[in-house]
Amino acid sequence: MRCDKKQPSNLGSSETTREAPLFKKSQFDFSLYFQNAQPDHIKITDIKFLQWFVGFSEGEGSFIICKNYCSFIIKQKEIALLYNIRTRLGFGKVTIYNQNGVEYGRYHVQSRKNCFRLAMLFNGNLVLTKTNETFTQWLQVLGITRLQRRAIVELTNGWLSGFINADGVFSARIRKNTRNKMGRQFIQKFSLTQASEFQILKEILHLLQSQSSVQIIANENSDAIYYKISIQSVLSNKLLLKYLNQYPNLGHKMVCIKVYSRLHNYVQGQEHLTEIGLSGMQKLCKQLIKHSSKVS
Repeated sequence: MRCDKKQPSNLGSSETTREAPLFKKSQFDFSLYFQNAQPDHIKITDIKFLQWFVGFSEGEGSFIICKNYCSFIIKQKEIALLYNIRTRLGFGKVTIYNQNGVEYGRYHVQSRKNCFRLAMLFNGNLVLTKTNETFTQWLQVLGITRLQRRAIVELTNGWLSGFINADGVFSARIRKNTRNKMGRQFIQKFSLTQASEFQILKEILHLLQSQSSVQIIANENSDAIYYKISIQSVLSNKLLLKYLNQYPNLGHKMVCIKVYSRLHNYVQGQEHLTEIGLSGMQKLCKQLIKHSSKVS
């Protein structure tokens, strides 16, 4: 086994992801975790946060296996967010390190007792195919039976919010367009990129009622196939923002979404079709770029 198990799966030339055999899709169920693994000093059964954490972990986390040793790590530029996770879960450790002059944080779980806690939390509640495959091996080292189910991506749970928190990109700009009577055009876009996971990205597009398709992204440094989805329509952005209002992102990404939402409100009010409106939106676009740099 490799020590780093968070490597992208190679799907070859096919756009069809592999479904783990016999795995049934189900709702999130944290009963095993609440009954057997949640620390005694954590009195709240915060299901929304745990759903968010699973999604965030599938985007940013790594299940590490070295011989008979297991651990779990999330590396993140936003250190305060890692401390928030540590406090709300009630276990694990946050350390700070410097990489190329930039300060990063690392949330890591190493002890067998705390790895057992994570096993109870994640078991049967993971969504991505590649994560389920790695997690199955991780459980084998811990001697825990893998539940034959996987969770569903829906707009009625917090998984997608956590996944967006990890890998979602919110962008907006005003570009020159000679075909537009004002000579400028506003473009607002949300995007997600993943190694493999074609079917999950397709499901997200469906949930957001987007007419866009899943794109294949070339990567010269990897044999894996990368897929990307982008949404730009007013309807899809409205559904996305409504969902994120009910299941908020955490940390600084929340600030990005607030700016993105203000831009969306301009569009709904048709203000992007006026010079005054575009001038105000230009300032918000600069704010979005500034805040996005803090979470990238």
